Amino acid sequence: YKYLGMVYRMKDDTINSRKCYQYSIDLKASNDTYYEWASSEMYFGNYSKAKELMDTVIVHLSPEKLKTGSRYYYRRGEAEYNSGDTLSGIKDFSRAIDIDPNNVRYRGARLIYAINTIGAVKFKNIILEDIDFFMKSNKSTQTRIANMYMLRGYFKFKIKDTLSCIQDMDSAVVLRPNIGSYYLWRSVYRFEISMKNEKNIMSDIDKAILCKGYF
Repeated sequence: YKYLGMVYRMKDDTINSRKCYQYSIDLKASNDTYYEWASSEMYFGNYSKAKELMDTVIVHLSPEKLKTGSRYYYRRGEAEYNSGDTLSGIKDFSRAIDIDPNNVRYRGARLIYAINTIGAVKFKNIILEDIDFFMKSNKSTQTRIANMYMLRGYFKFKIKDTLSCIQDMDSAVVLRPNIGSYYLWRSVYRFEISMKNEKNIMSDIDKAILCKGYF
């Protein structure tokens, strides 16, 4: 029934997907079934139901199993964040990362959700920690590192650290000098910081126009 529930999910059949998962739970409850059911509810946009299912798993996990239960915290974090409970969502992402600190998926989700949250400054430490993780990862390409500089520049601009903002954008440009968006965003930040940078602003706009690649 669990696998049939997954099939109905792929067919966008919410009702029958939910029925199949419930039948599977009634026959033999398992953490994996709850997880897949929560994933289906996330797919259908039923975030409160997904959270409820993950609550059921997490509450009943033994202390030993909690030590390896990162995916349950991650899934619940997604459900919480998407239902508007930003703080709880990011806390659960952090719990998942505490268990599995090198998980790129968890780090990426926490970073993007935190940096795009209203009042992101309160997540400053974890945002900078996650950016630093991607920069130092031996799996990171030059493109990813440049994008991290750009993202950190964006965040520094949000928290009004203007000098560091421009320095990070400069670093992104050095690593990928043919990407137009880097010049364009640097021109925007320069404009917002001071109109005295008019010459540099126009230079960045000209370079953005001439670049073959935008991203």
